Amino acid sequence: MGNISHACALQETGTVQCWGTQVLYLDSRNRELLEASKIPEDLSPAVQIATASNYTCILELTGKLRCWGSYANREPMIIPTDLKHMIQISSADTYTCVLEEHGTVQCWGDVPEHVRAQLLKLDSAVQVSTGFRSCLKSLSS
Repeated sequence: MGNISHACALQETGTVQCWGTQVLYLDSRNRELLEASKIPEDLSPAVQIATASNYTCILELTGKLRCWGSYANREPMIIPTDLKHMIQISSADTYTCVLEEHGTVQCWGDVPEHVRAQLLKLDSAVQVSTGFRSCLKSLSS
């Protein structure tokens, strides 16, 4: 996965490698400067990775979602605490979405109004993709 500032690769072993622009951002607790391409040392093996201009998220084998960096608008990354059974992650410059096991999509950050409107109409998603344009695929579409 990649974008204009950094790129990351997920290896078969679950190891994540990132490289690119070394831009510093505050972590979600506003305590520590993190590079968007610098991987935290305490990561568990990953099963999926998503990058945006200034941040990276991974879904760990344990089911935990980990993100570092910040949104393009410099807002710190704060992950909701009510996420459950995530099967897919997708990142845009100002927001992130996850697809949960039972077809629920949750997005947070500065989510555009048209994305929020589509989420209200969605009954059961099977795939989500964010970016300049966001797409949600449901069983009925």
